[in-house]
Amino acid sequence: MSLPVKVSGAAAQEILEIQRYLEEANVGAGVRFRTDLERCLQIIQQYPGGARIRYRNYRSIPIEAFSFHLIYAVRSNCIVVHRVRHMRQRPLKRYFGK
Repeated sequence: MSLPVKVSGAAAQEILEIQRYLEEANVGAGVRFRTDLERCLQIIQQYPGGARIRYRNYRSIPIEAFSFHLIYAVRSNCIVVHRVRHMRQRPLKRYFGK
């Protein structure tokens, strides 16, 4: 089953901020983050129910080499990426906080 993936505005902004931060900290890390992120998006597109439900209807999948997780929900006709968060943040902040 392959569903289209939609990225929310908040998630898109977080992705850009994370990529910018990683690139400033270590040259090339931003590109590796983006590559791993795209790989995660492909995985959830192929297997939308593959990740465990973490909170209500939100699922979480780790971005391979980084401490970030992609938080998404499966709808009837698409997959919505809500957040890209660092997993050392307070638990509910992962899903709803800024």
